[in-house]
Amino acid sequence: MTKLAVLAAAAAFTMMTWQAQAAPVAAAKQIYQSNAVTLVANGCVIEGRVENSVLFRGVRVHRGAQIRNSIVMQKSEIGVNAVLESIICDKDVKITDGKRLMGDKNYVMVIEKGMVV
Repeated sequence: MTKLAVLAAAAAFTMMTWQAQAAPVAAAKQIYQSNAVTLVANGCVIEGRVENSVLFRGVRVHRGAQIRNSIVMQKSEIGVNAVLESIICDKDVKITDGKRLMGDKNYVMVIEKGMVV
């Protein structure tokens, strides 16, 4: 195939994607107090501490909450002074104030979609 034929084939192929529009991340100063890697999607509001975790779009982490080695999926809410370690929260999960949920690095705890704990 000639170079011109490859360019013509590429021009005929169109891929369209959609990305939700959300506000940028709003984080208090204490979020990154360690060298751990944390991935935070747009639309998150973080007032607590997050270490070595992944937060999907629209997650809210209230004042004093701590999240370590966990995955929190979209539109979940972590209450005031709640602690999560080695947890996977599906989307729309609400962890109420003061809860302490601890999994193990070899056996994580999974919270199902829409649960209130």
